Amino acid sequence: MNGMGKITMLGAGAAFGLLVATASVSAQESPCRGVVEHRLQEYGLTMGDLTEIEWIAQRSGRQHQGPVVSYHMWSLPKSCTSGNLVIDMNAACYIATVYTQGGCTVKGIPSY
Repeated sequence: MNGMGKITMLGAGAAFGLLVATASVSAQESPCRGVVEHRLQEYGLTMGDLTEIEWIAQRSGRQHQGPVVSYHMWSLPKSCTSGNLVIDMNAACYIATVYTQGGCTVKGIPSY
């Protein structure tokens, strides 16, 4: 990943009345990498156990220039043939949720 990912506009919900831009960032640029690595250790995983890692920063504002409101890491654990491991964080890298989806399961992590 080169950090020059595609930016997509998403409606953040009528209740908030703002737009959120998402952009891929490289692992070196992600300020949450250390927090994620620590959490992965709690599940017996390392970054080396993951493939197709994508870091996403969500920014507020119509010009994609607003502050980061959240970070997300999507990946495919090597133990899975499909699905994703997802870690959602706020702008301060506090981990809000960790889950798997799409048929991927990891011991100790909720799967949806």
